[in-house]
Amino acid sequence: MADPELVVTGLGLVTTFGCGVQPFWTRLVEGASGLTAAAVAPAPGPSDRPDDPGRQPWLVRRALDEALADAGLPAPPARAVVVLVGQTPALDRTTGRRLSMLGADPLATAVRGDAEPVFLSHACASVLFGIALGGHWLRAGLADTAIVLGGWTAGEYGVASMEVVKALSPEVARPFDAERTGTTLGEGGGALVLERATDANRRGATPRAVVAGVTCRVAGTEAAASDPGATSAVLTEALRRTGVRCPDHVHAHAAGTRQGDEAELAGLDRLARDQAWPATTVSSHKGAVGHLMHSAGFPASVAAVRTLETRTAPPTAGLRAPVERGGLTVPTTAQRLSRVDSVLVNSFGFGGNTAAMVLRKP
Repeated sequence: MADPELVVTGLGLVTTFGCGVQPFWTRLVEGASGLTAAAVAPAPGPSDRPDDPGRQPWLVRRALDEALADAGLPAPPARAVVVLVGQTPALDRTTGRRLSMLGADPLATAVRGDAEPVFLSHACASVLFGIALGGHWLRAGLADTAIVLGGWTAGEYGVASMEVVKALSPEVARPFDAERTGTTLGEGGGALVLERATDANRRGATPRAVVAGVTCRVAGTEAAASDPGATSAVLTEALRRTGVRCPDHVHAHAAGTRQGDEAELAGLDRLARDQAWPATTVSSHKGAVGHLMHSAGFPASVAAVRTLETRTAPPTAGLRAPVERGGLTVPTTAQRLSRVDSVLVNSFGFGGNTAAMVLRKP
């Protein structure tokens, strides 16, 4: 029996552009940037302090509410799995409960209903790993709905951890620019609702995209995200599994670092040459809203879905001298494409966490 088709029925997002998918997409297509030369570009929230303990739960709740409304769900269904992505939580030795970005009881503060909680952490590739895990639950019949949920704010520890590896830029991040100097941190939250296509159709929901496939790898301690060979391998496997030879657009991880952007572009170029891709656009959102770390896959997924829906390839904000390879084009302004049936989404993280997802039109 063939695996059931999985679809995205709900999207929710909070970024430095504000609350909602539409403000993000509108400003992204305009080529706007919400970043400054400061270490962090904050998203709206209950206070302006990144370390405010109430800030992350608020971001997550806003994203979840939007995604549920988009999917036509009043609350997470009883037979739902909620994959909460973020930094690995500690345990409260007194109560045994998890201490994470959502407080002592992370799901109780953000998720209503009787959903099954799962916590997952795979560095900056966490969201795509979460989509893959939710998909496994749906295909196995363990859940009827999968919600991937998370948020990130840049507290003192988060900023210091990026400074110590010299990943932060002294200026606004410019992914894929010849003079790029590093990444800029953003803040935000996101949520995705996934269902089997048959279930979505049965309840009258309108699928926004088909999850054709997700490929996830952990390559130990090697810096896979800086290795064009490792990058090309995971992208090749993602496309092979879905039967897509050439995606119509690529939404790249591209954080603005010297090594990471170069490796990703080189890996894509290698794949494009091997598979004889026609001219293909490649974009990144991180020059617009910054790097959301564990939650970086939320704006990437939203941008990919909107590209499918609008046939528009967004630009990468801040580009002055785009670095391009072969038939790969890094647009500086929005491009109207003749057709968009599939989008490849890349997501790479420290510790060798690499993932790629192919989304198709319903």
